Amino acid sequence: PVRFSDETGHREDGKGCYSWLLSSHDVGIFLVGKSRSGDVVLELLAAFMQDIERYAGVLVVDRYSAYPRLPFHLQYCFAHLLRDVLSIAKTFPEIPEVQTFCSALAHELAEAMRLHSSPIPDDVYYAKAAAIRAEIVRICDASAKHPEVQSIQTIFRKNPHRLYHWADDRRVPADNNYSERGLRPLVISRKISFGTQSERGSST
Repeated sequence: PVRFSDETGHREDGKGCYSWLLSSHDVGIFLVGKSRSGDVVLELLAAFMQDIERYAGVLVVDRYSAYPRLPFHLQYCFAHLLRDVLSIAKTFPEIPEVQTFCSALAHELAEAMRLHSSPIPDDVYYAKAAAIRAEIVRICDASAKHPEVQSIQTIFRKNPHRLYHWADDRRVPADNNYSERGLRPLVISRKISFGTQSERGSST
């Protein structure tokens, strides 16, 4: 019902490339030393997708433009959106409209992410999820003048089909923390080794 994907920078033989992780809770597929093109993932999935209906789940991702090309329903990561919101608030500390908007939206994004791990009955979960979703919609549909506020609002207005799967199915988290944790060993390895010298090294 839910899958995860993320990518991180990598260096192979002195050249910049990327490492990908596609995973479920049961299995992870790592692609090391590839480009950041969405074709990398499409080519991998083509080898498995004899029956497209088997893949009708939700893929939790950041907003990288390659992901909408994949045959999944997407859930955009709220942690990435929260970082964007907090960055805007930090950049414009003296503008009340920005501060009010960012404070309200940041609170709801954080609440959505916390809800996934809450040990509450399903009926309570879905009631809370519906309330959080309604508040996010209200905040992002409100009139705004500042362009940075408008830019965040546009993301939510244009992508409702990629933002609220967590509210409809509690198995789907609102963040991509699972995938980021899965990539962490690769990131640590890169920082220690500064990359690999060959395709064989990347495989190892």
